Amino acid sequence: MADSTLQQPGKSMSVLDQFLMKREVAVVTGAGGGLGSELAKILASAEATVALVDRNWNSIQHLADDLQQQGK
Repeated sequence: MADSTLQQPGKSMSVLDQFLMKREVAVVTGAGGGLGSELAKILASAEATVALVDRNWNSIQHLADDLQQQGK
C-alpha cells in the first residue's frame, strides 16, 4: 500500500494536509439532508468553520450537536 505522507527535510506532511481549510468559512445550504450533511461533515473534518443552513431547524440542530461532540 502506498504511503500517504510527503517527506521533506525535517518535515513530514500527510497528503490530506494540502486540503485543510483552517481559515475558511463554508456555508452549506440543505445541511439537514443527506448530501448537505455529509458535505458539512467533510468540511468540518478539513477544519473549516461550517455554517449549517436548512429549512428544518431540527435536522441541522442534530448535525450541529454531533459535530460539536466530535470537536469540529
